[in-house]
Amino acid sequence: MPSQWRIEYWPDCIAHVLLSHCAEDRDHLVLPVYEELRRRGLVPWIDRHDYPIGRDAMEALREELLKCRHVVYFLTSAMLWQGRGWASTERALSAVIQQRLRYFDAEIAHVELPLVFLPPDHAIFHRSVWRSLADKAERCPHAVPARRLPENTWQPKHVQWAADVVESFVRQEERWAIELGIRFDQDTRLSEHFSGEDNLMRRVLAQAPRSWPVV
Repeated sequence: MPSQWRIEYWPDCIAHVLLSHCAEDRDHLVLPVYEELRRRGLVPWIDRHDYPIGRDAMEALREELLKCRHVVYFLTSAMLWQGRGWASTERALSAVIQQRLRYFDAEIAHVELPLVFLPPDHAIFHRSVWRSLADKAERCPHAVPARRLPENTWQPKHVQWAADVVESFVRQEERWAIELGIRFDQDTRLSEHFSGEDNLMRRVLAQAPRSWPVV
């Protein structure tokens, strides 16, 4: 169970964001965002593209999550209506990672970024597990409330908005990491809290993976 998972080690961080989504949104929303982020110099991770072959799905997911600095949730009507639980599992595993990245009551690095493509009064959202992330969520100004969506629902404006928000989030975390590095040098207790885990420290300080601005 995700709630029983303990992080035994931190692998090298190889991706900026894991794009958590449902299959219904993959082709016309998530894959275009994936490609746009790559164009902007970021490294996204997506299942089926980047899963190791021949591994137990849950084991592989845990390991790949640890290799991603952040997790982005595409919260759409399809995500809330479909009955599969992988996104909820990714949410539970990410919460374990976020807990390790806390220092007393403060989040040293922010793991989760929910992108909400739903109207503010969406009843199912407010009854779902995602409601607990509402204070971290970014809401798309082009909300789509329908339960069953045609293929042309997702338009370039949705892709552009999502890519802009994800890039801004990653860049802001990297700027915060520069300030955090100064705090590590000044606060012995803080540095000791994260000592002995080189890959964890590199992740917290946004040293891996490197991202590059668009040229």
